[in-house]
Amino acid sequence: MLNNNNYPTTGRAWFTVVILLLAYVLSFIDRQILNLLVGPIRADLGISDTQMSLLMGLSFAIFYTVAGIPLALVTDYVFQDDMAVRYSIFWVASVITIGAVVLLWLGIKPYREARETLAAWGARQEQNA
Repeated sequence: MLNNNNYPTTGRAWFTVVILLLAYVLSFIDRQILNLLVGPIRADLGISDTQMSLLMGLSFAIFYTVAGIPLALVTDYVFQDDMAVRYSIFWVASVITIGAVVLLWLGIKPYREARETLAAWGARQEQNA
């Protein structure tokens, strides 16, 4: 897939640009979705303004700061060929892990509320039948 100058072909270069663009768009949406849903999230989880601001800003800042330097070093010395794929997998795993930690930190309140809502709905269905 390399031409004479050790550069990737034009098609592979544009494919890489598209993949990186999609990763950036998903990262941007991931950060902005909290801004769009501040009111409903605060009401549903019963958290304060301070807790919401920590969730919106500090969590992303800490992750990008702490993970940025080690990931850059790994890129320079280990995974030079397929770094975008490995970083995407790492990013998805990190988002899932952080989401699980937040749910556990909140005492799995959304899970309990969903279960209670479904139980109440089932009870209503039985009464109506």
